[in-house]
Amino acid sequence: MSSPQLPSTASKSNSYPPGMVLALVAWLAIATAAVVLVCSGGQALLRGDVLSFVFDAAMVALLGWSTGGFLINVPLCMYLTTKFSGGHLTEIAATYRRALHIWERLPVAKDVNLGVGMATFAFIQHTRGRFDEAESHYRKALKLIEKNKQAAYPHLAAITNNYASLLLREHRFVEAEDLLDTSIAIWEKQKGAEWNGSAIPLCTTAAMHLECGELDKAEDCLLNARRRFEAQQNPRMILPDSMWQCKTVCYLGLMLVYCRKKQWGDAFKFMELSLDLVHHRPISFGPLCLYVTNKIVEELLAAGKLEQAERMIELAYMIGGKYPDHPDAIAVLEQYDNLLRLTGRTEEIGDMRRWIRPVTPKIKLLPGSN
Repeated sequence: MSSPQLPSTASKSNSYPPGMVLALVAWLAIATAAVVLVCSGGQALLRGDVLSFVFDAAMVALLGWSTGGFLINVPLCMYLTTKFSGGHLTEIAATYRRALHIWERLPVAKDVNLGVGMATFAFIQHTRGRFDEAESHYRKALKLIEKNKQAAYPHLAAITNNYASLLLREHRFVEAEDLLDTSIAIWEKQKGAEWNGSAIPLCTTAAMHLECGELDKAEDCLLNARRRFEAQQNPRMILPDSMWQCKTVCYLGLMLVYCRKKQWGDAFKFMELSLDLVHHRPISFGPLCLYVTNKIVEELLAAGKLEQAERMIELAYMIGGKYPDHPDAIAVLEQYDNLLRLTGRTEEIGDMRRWIRPVTPKIKLLPGSN
């Protein structure tokens, strides 16, 4: 997921009277503070329909003369950056839903900024497993952003990738491939660290090849993505936490490729790399990692690799417990059920299915890891 790219606010201050500059700064501060109040749930301080109406009307009056959606995007971006690393997805979704509801009623331009807000909400719902609502908002976001593609970088690259990853779940490969081609083409036109952003759609493209049984193509995409993830610099316009999660998905994808190729040495190498990364950066394993982890566990159980299967399923179980109604979390329970039956521990299934089974993931660190 990309962090909203904000328009440059730099200006030649010496061309304006000092008083005008101070007045502009004060105006921006007041407007931004007002948006923060709305987006953080400040409206809950009001009581009664009349007061709520007055509050929303005041917001319209205050922001009606603002610079499009810029003043709304700034606090939302800051809020997202703060909350995303803590995994507060339900809270973020509620905030964005409220903000978008007000935003769409404001007499401001409905442009790239609103599209970015729509896309961010879509991604949050995608991550939470609310796939229908996510697709609806991805579509709305693309309509807004495609009106001005030049100003939309890197948003268009990120949105097309995220939407494609959603379509893959429904095996809509033709639509997904078109979106991924767009995303990769945008990233690969960039220079320096920004070029490394193409690692993300390469991972999604690999996922498409895996779904189609094209293991060699998937492996090539993932190894290419790995080289970009392990570059010294990450793209400025993508949240670091998001990059870490995508890097984990890359390692897990390679593990799945080698499981299916029966190259167990390589598979377990990438298992250790994944677990090592999660040990040092817990945020790197999130709900979006559950799908590929379930596929890995399925392969390990079928091959009788029960110890490795248990290490992976325990990690997935800890994350799934935070989002118990997520489709992939429900699948984790099914995989865990299979494991416990295969290992003769059926008495533990009840607690496991109630998400109260205590687990301590066995994360083995690589020699020399920091």
